[in-house]
Amino acid sequence: MALYARDTLKRDDLRFVAIEPNPVKAQWIRDCAAANGFDEETVRVIECVLGDETALGSASVRKSQYCDYDGRVSYEWADYSDDDEKENSSSTSSTTGAEQLYDVRRLDDFYDIIHPLGFLHLDVEGWEAAALRGASSLLTASECGQCYILAECFTFEQARRRGPGFSLVQEHDIMSEMMKFPEFKRGEDLVDEETNLFFVRDGL
Repeated sequence: MALYARDTLKRDDLRFVAIEPNPVKAQWIRDCAAANGFDEETVRVIECVLGDETALGSASVRKSQYCDYDGRVSYEWADYSDDDEKENSSSTSSTTGAEQLYDVRRLDDFYDIIHPLGFLHLDVEGWEAAALRGASSLLTASECGQCYILAECFTFEQARRRGPGFSLVQEHDIMSEMMKFPEFKRGEDLVDEETNLFFVRDGL
């Protein structure tokens, strides 16, 4: 996104913040940003888990058949397969890595860093609604003007294929949080392997 803004839109006045709990992936993001000529003020990486309170929590860095880590909160694969090769078609064993302690922070904790917010993409493995609950100050700040939100949301079938241990976030969980911010209007969802709910607020 930073590359698109700079090289295609010719915008060099935008800042980007990535929040990533996995320290290996966080460093990878930093390295990619530096390799593309971005300084740490333009692309800032914060290592924590997003939630609706400031606390210390535990999660597991998930391992998969593709790599030693992919940064997601762990879950059990389902004990069956189906015809959808993109959705757990073979593995039946747990791919969970070692449990670790992480800082859990609210988006509002980073208000001074993120504000004004123009675009928010939430892909936090089932904690999207909690992340929205922790962002009320950011989302109601009148100085933000136009703002876009993408929030990953699994259908029941998508979550079922990921196994019983996977956090199921249904559409109503996210919608119930977004109802607190009536200035945001529901747009057309973006759908690929998952569904991303789209919300937009016109400039105030």
